[in-house]
Amino acid sequence: MKLTLASVLAIAGATVTLAEVPQEHSHDLIVNAVRTTFQQDAQGFPDPIFALLGNAAAGNALTSANVQDKNPDNLQTNIADQTVTNCKQNKPGDTLCIARAIQFRALERNTGRVGQPSNPSQKQPVNAELRGIEQHQDPAAPGASATNKAIELTVAKRLVSIGIDPNTAVSMALETATFAPGDPNDNTGKGNACDTNGQLDGQINIQLAKDTVDPITGTLVKAGTIDCITAADLGMDPNNRSKRVPSASKQELLAAVGGAGNGNGNGNAGNGNAGNGNTGKGNGGNGNGNAGNGNAGNGNGNAGNGNGKGGNGGNAGNGNNGNNGNNGILTMTVTKIATVTICPTATA
Repeated sequence: MKLTLASVLAIAGATVTLAEVPQEHSHDLIVNAVRTTFQQDAQGFPDPIFALLGNAAAGNALTSANVQDKNPDNLQTNIADQTVTNCKQNKPGDTLCIARAIQFRALERNTGRVGQPSNPSQKQPVNAELRGIEQHQDPAAPGASATNKAIELTVAKRLVSIGIDPNTAVSMALETATFAPGDPNDNTGKGNACDTNGQLDGQINIQLAKDTVDPITGTLVKAGTIDCITAADLGMDPNNRSKRVPSASKQELLAAVGGAGNGNGNGNAGNGNAGNGNTGKGNGGNGNGNAGNGNAGNGNGNAGNGNGKGGNGGNAGNGNNGNNGNNGILTMTVTKIATVTICPTATA
């Protein structure tokens, strides 16, 4: 049975606080992916969405006698941990499955008011892939910018460590980002979160008419439904919900994981002189062309896989093509396709 968030909370006897609700659905792309792997097993944990609610609502969903850990601060860790275990047991070798659980663990949780940080988890994950990963904090909380930046950097590096391509890892780290800071004096508790114009029905996704590249992550989003943050990023959100505001820049994340755009080639962006090689054949692919003879700056050396054209290829093809002068131009290679369902099926 397909249930709305309001009906799920009613069944569980939970209450909803005002803090940036319903931001727990703003990262549905990630939550839905985790839901397909996570299952309500003997531990009795509720639907993953409850892990992103405030402590009152999350705690009220932990009443099952089968639940041994009833601390709502640990629910997000427990669900992410169980998901990783399920990935290993049911989808061995599927690194994307584990990557979604890592993303889920890093998502911001609701709190009682704008600017109030959520409590850290007290649970040590069984799976090492999750250790050291913490949740984003309300961007209006003291020190949140530095905290959230560190989380995004940690997520990107952890994803690479499990075998995710560096460029894809950066995109996925950016997907976990939260919103612009709200006003701590705003007694409505709304902040700058994705909302549903006051309707707690989980319907925060919109339809895309065609495949579109997310301008924040560089990831291709297929025609269909996407989460509300992505919709706002694309300028396609009819309800003007808040955009995602990463604390770490794409360049900083790429530098942290050694991805494209951080090479040390000698080509000088904007000064490439393709065709000026001694023989016209150059060393494209593995050449060690002289500084200035690379193609950086005209699109042929972007993302570390440029193609040196006739002449001295300036290290084209080995990730070092003139990136000292090309850091401001990054070409993200699309390697993952993101899709989500409109309204997730939730169980009490």
